[in-house]
Amino acid sequence: MSSTTHRLPLLMCATVLGLLLTGCGGGGGDSDGPTATPSPRPSASATPTTSAPPSPPSSPVTAFPTPADGTDLKACADGRCEVEVRSGDRITFAGDSVRLDGFTVVRIADDVLTYKAAGPGTNFDGTMTVPGTLVVNDLEVEVVAVDGDRAVIRLA
Repeated sequence: MSSTTHRLPLLMCATVLGLLLTGCGGGGGDSDGPTATPSPRPSASATPTTSAPPSPPSSPVTAFPTPADGTDLKACADGRCEVEVRSGDRITFAGDSVRLDGFTVVRIADDVLTYKAAGPGTNFDGTMTVPGTLVVNDLEVEVVAVDGDRAVIRLA
């Protein structure tokens, strides 16, 4: 390959770059900085208008989700469900797939779910918030949402 062949792509790139930079130059003024266009000012005879003060931006309202299994805690017997729970609710498990006897919602307040769980040779308690996930044995408990004295939890 000749040196001319190697220079041709370089020359084309330099030409395109030069054209692009020239096109971005602005309007033919002699100033080095950006130019500002003066904004029109209202005339002294203009009547002032009044408008309501701007309202503060509203925060998006997130609706409390409707759980797939509603409030049917028996749907959780196999360790797979999504239910609404309240303080005092107890979920019991059937068979050996979960290796827990039960999961009790002790209290729901201030966006915190307090629980107790028990199984063969194990008893424990704790708290969860949104988002929060507890994994014990083969069971995963996720707090999906909390609203006042109720919560939606998903077991998997």
